[in-house]
Amino acid sequence: MRKTLQNTDDRLAETVLVALKAEPLLVGDRIFVTVDGGAATLYGRVHSDAEAELAEDISLGVEGIVAVAQSMFVSRRARGADSDIARTAAQGLRRAPDVPADVSATVRDRVLTLTGTVDSQYQRAAACRAVGDIEDAHVVVNAITIRSDRSARVQQAV
Repeated sequence: MRKTLQNTDDRLAETVLVALKAEPLLVGDRIFVTVDGGAATLYGRVHSDAEAELAEDISLGVEGIVAVAQSMFVSRRARGADSDIARTAAQGLRRAPDVPADVSATVRDRVLTLTGTVDSQYQRAAACRAVGDIEDAHVVVNAITIRSDRSARVQQAV
């Protein structure tokens, strides 16, 4: 009986690991997984608390995993790097349900600029809210344009 349970746990651990490696936001993180009786334990290193939480959520999404213990080390990168700000902005924009996919962000000298075209002021503001809490960005420039009713009708007609 114990041998069968061990095989099941090993398969679950492998399934969790595959799911974690498939997540683009966790690329480059070193995460290891053990499973005992359906309880997964995550070990290793991630770059932020948000990444650790994402790894937990992904693990809980694997069928057969009923609990997750997180024993990961968060190794924060040097603060303020443009690449870190851009990565955090990309995560925020992807997770915001009211932000269209054509909204993008660029970062230069810790100034984050949002660009793209949206249908409403609500979507424009939602994009700004999605990146507004990035501490390392000195300024957020919202250069997103709103389609006028006329241009939206022309696009629909085409």
